[in-house]
Amino acid sequence: MLRRAKTWAWIAFAIVCFAVVDAPSHHRFGGAILSSFAFAAVVTWLPKCRPVAKALLCPWNWALLVFAFQLIVLPLLINLVGPAVGVLPALPSTFAVNMAMVLNTLAFVTACVTYSCVASSRAAPDSGWLERLGHRTDATRKRRTRWVVLFGLFGLAGVFLSFGTFASLLEYFNDPAYYRERLLDLSSTLRGVSGTFLKPFLGFAVIMLWCECMDAGGKKDSSRLRRSIAAVLMLVGVVVCFSLFSYNRGAVAVPLIAVATASFAKGDKVAWRTILSVGLIVLILSPIYAVYRSGSQLGVDVLAESNSWEMLTGKLDIYDVVEMYGGAPQYLGFLLERTNWGAEPHWGTVTASSILSPVPVLGKSFRRESGWAVYNRMIYGTDAIEDQNVPFLGEAFLDLHITGVVLFFAMFGWVLSRLQRAFERSRSSLEIYIWQYLSVWICFLILWSVAVTSQVLVYFCWPIYLFWYLNGRKSDTPIWRLAVQRT
Repeated sequence: MLRRAKTWAWIAFAIVCFAVVDAPSHHRFGGAILSSFAFAAVVTWLPKCRPVAKALLCPWNWALLVFAFQLIVLPLLINLVGPAVGVLPALPSTFAVNMAMVLNTLAFVTACVTYSCVASSRAAPDSGWLERLGHRTDATRKRRTRWVVLFGLFGLAGVFLSFGTFASLLEYFNDPAYYRERLLDLSSTLRGVSGTFLKPFLGFAVIMLWCECMDAGGKKDSSRLRRSIAAVLMLVGVVVCFSLFSYNRGAVAVPLIAVATASFAKGDKVAWRTILSVGLIVLILSPIYAVYRSGSQLGVDVLAESNSWEMLTGKLDIYDVVEMYGGAPQYLGFLLERTNWGAEPHWGTVTASSILSPVPVLGKSFRRESGWAVYNRMIYGTDAIEDQNVPFLGEAFLDLHITGVVLFFAMFGWVLSRLQRAFERSRSSLEIYIWQYLSVWICFLILWSVAVTSQVLVYFCWPIYLFWYLNGRKSDTPIWRLAVQRT
């Protein structure tokens, strides 16, 4: 299917054209034709930007998937069912929505041209790199096994600092609303900050152990049932460990995607299919999770009542949810109109503030001027509510107008090329996991604020930084040089 990407892209373009022509006049957005055409044209005429057929999940394929969602799926959706108002005070004009699609198209083309130029300037990877990775036994896995214990102890220390007792940990899962506020209050203390930085080590230790088992070649010596059970146990460990971040869904979903990538690259079909099945179940149950984290205790079974599912689905408009979380064009159009089309550039202060805002202590003075804060003030008229995610493209536009969009997304295309190269040069399952994990979060810049990526790099990635340091120390290579060599 990936090898026929050109054909599928043009079929999608034709579907969008028919949808625009057939749409009612009050929500007919012709910008969808331009964005879908640009996607098909890039896939057709820039060979380096086509999906990587040998690796179903990889940094560049993930970026294309998110771009396709923004340029094809969301524009098609608002032509079919209309743009959702969501939390916006009012819908922007049709012109603003179309201009948002034009800017999204410009960002996509800029990133792809940069990616293509950088990819063309370096030698293509050996065609058999993925096959060899699937059968390679990592020579350093024995010494890394000791690191699993170290990382696990760090993670357990973080859990103890955050919750104190095992009973408090159980209460965290039983009463999400209470502990969400408690963890927020605790985050201003040294104990809370230490726990926040150390908790990611526990989940990373589980993943390290899983990757060591895959690299050891044990999958060939065990039955399908045992490998399936091992995969399920690993998934449960990942979900539980990464659920300790105030019920952040992305904190759980992204590691699962990265683990699936490592399993697929190693050629373990049993693990891959198990992870895919569990992932589909989690996706189906996501509406229940939304109700659960809003404050429904496990002690009160919200699904016990006969009308609970009807009540849940009745309050949930799937189209509105998709448009809101996906950053449909009307949200960017609202930002463009409310800022008078970027008439007063901020000259980089918005993006810089968004990058620095998650940093403890230092970032506090930058939070009011971040793109996140500016965007939420436009929607709610107050600083008390900050629950909507501003598109990174909007932050770039506020800073330097169209020049900012071109500049920032050219840099984004360069970063994607380096991530893809690092992925292709991975020597173990754990390295595959790391580069895919980072890539998924960075690719969300297409839809979300740079503050989200900055927050992940500041709080979630310390296990990766320590792993790089230990790896560099064992090989007598400085950490900065090791990172450069990998990318």
